[in-house]
Amino acid sequence: MALADENSTVEEAVCLHKQVLPLLGSEIFPTVFLPILLGIASVAGVGGGSVVVPIAIGLFHFNSKEAIAISTAIVFETAFLRFVFFSAWTRHPEDALKTEIDYNTVRVVYPLFLVGSYFGVILYIILSELWITVLIIGTLGFLSIQMIFKSREKFL
Repeated sequence: MALADENSTVEEAVCLHKQVLPLLGSEIFPTVFLPILLGIASVAGVGGGSVVVPIAIGLFHFNSKEAIAISTAIVFETAFLRFVFFSAWTRHPEDALKTEIDYNTVRVVYPLFLVGSYFGVILYIILSELWITVLIIGTLGFLSIQMIFKSREKFL
């Protein structure tokens, strides 16, 4: 959120980002295809943050910090809906008395997730917009290269 004037106080601050409607020309494509991409990401087991952040920055004209916040909210919503409508009702393939989710794995992975989130929030607060963008590009580049090598190894 930007201030309308550098001499303004917090009470006089005005958000300078545009309203949701009308859509700009660059926003029509991602508005139509983002839900489809998020559905594919959810089925693939990825939360969708790696899909939302570049689209929010490049096509919706958000800065990195705003895009990360929007991505976090969308990933939470996607995970919640997937759990409520699918995972909570699907049975484990080997044991009909268990749900699809292996809670023993969750107990091992979740503390690491919380530690990573803690340090991520600290970096989010400390680092400038430029460094956050560099980290996003580096991480997505590394993950893309890793995905290409793993898919070539598996399918070729």
